[in-house]
Amino acid sequence: MGEYQALFRLETSRKPFVVPLIEVLEPDFDFEKWVPKKSIDEHLTAFGGQLSKRWGERPALVDARQIPPTTRMSDGRHPMPFLFDEGRTLGNVMVPMIALDNDAAYQVAIGDIHTDDGRGAVLRCTLEEALDPDFDANVTALLTTLGFALYDLNIVLDLRVPAYEPITGLVGVVNAA
Repeated sequence: MGEYQALFRLETSRKPFVVPLIEVLEPDFDFEKWVPKKSIDEHLTAFGGQLSKRWGERPALVDARQIPPTTRMSDGRHPMPFLFDEGRTLGNVMVPMIALDNDAAYQVAIGDIHTDDGRGAVLRCTLEEALDPDFDANVTALLTTLGFALYDLNIVLDLRVPAYEPITGLVGVVNAA
């Protein structure tokens, strides 16, 4: 909720320069009953409305990497198409995020979302992945699996929590990547 409030309160003149990356979390867990506090359906149903209310029809990146891969909605759908179907009805402009290690079901979901929206996807990769000698081959394989052209995929380099000193060393590594 704090992040939604920050987006909502951001000065209107600054909003065109921001594209938030929203990580969809799994439902909170009730440790006394040893079950999730909400079903995945209950948990995700409010997502589109919250985004619409606080961010309007501005673009946002959506990453569901923190939802366990085997999670499915009550109707059997993967959570990502559910989020995007709900968001479309509310006018949300969302772009899915994907990682090289997402499972096949996640990849199929992203391909289906692109078929419906035509916005492509954003590959979220670590510095280690970007520096891997097989990075180009891995990205090409992902594009093939998704049925994407090269221009359908943007890349975000996730530095996580870098502790690089001096910072010029990090800048050099990022440039190399």
